[in-house]
This record gives sequence, structure tokens and C-alpha cells, in this order.
Amino acid sequence: MPYENQHQRPVTLVDGTDPNQSVIGDSSNPIRVDPTGTTVQPVTWGGSVHADSGQVSVGATATLISAANPNRSTICITNMGTTDVYIGFTSGVTTSTGDLLAGTKGAFIAVDTQTDVYAIVATGSQTVSYSETTN
Repeated sequence: MPYENQHQRPVTLVDGTDPNQSVIGDSSNPIRVDPTGTTVQPVTWGGSVHADSGQVSVGATATLISAANPNRSTICITNMGTTDVYIGFTSGVTTSTGDLLAGTKGAFIAVDTQTDVYAIVATGSQTVSYSETTN
């Protein structure tokens, strides 16, 4: 089955007691999804890889997207709107030095890094979402 982007992949949810047993939500054990992006909830794939996600409003000064994490393998940042966002790995990132995340809703960049990840916009603000996987 083709997927529109890398965020649309099937996953198996497990409760941590038996990584071979899938969890299906019910009234006593609901599967919660936070559509606001304000709560970071870890998800487990096969018992060994965790993913954290959220949303951040990026302004005209360097904004921390995700702090350094020695266990992170990849972080994916998605532009939620139409303003160009520039990604960097220090608080000194600028619109001249950062990697461009185009101002196209749904545009994304995936980076294998364990360092701090910052973003900045030229003027105003732009919301980005992020998801990171850790081992």
C-alpha cells in the first residue's frame, strides 16, 4: 500500500509486558491520541524503539524544537503552514545559516542527530510538528 508521506505507516501498539502481543483499545484501556500536540506520549514499536512527538511555535528568534538526546536516532520536522522555517543545531541558527524547511504545508525534513535542534523564521511565527525515534 503506498503512503502519502513517511508519517503514514502501520504500527503495532504493545503494552510492554509482552512485545509479541498487540494491544487493542477498549473502554478500560483506551488508545489516546493527542490532536493538539501539547502532550508528548511515548509509543513503543516492538518493545525497543520509542517515539516522542509534539508541536512547537517557531518565532523570529532561535526556538528549541527538541533538546539533545544521546538515545535519539532520527528527528522528523514537519512544516504545518506556509512560512519558510530554517533548521539548525545551535541556538545561533539564523535564516542565513539554517537548512530550509520550505513554507509548504506538510513539507518535512528528517535528520539523524543527537544534538539540540533549533528553528527560526524570518518574521512572525510558524508551527512545526516533530517526531523523534530513540533506541
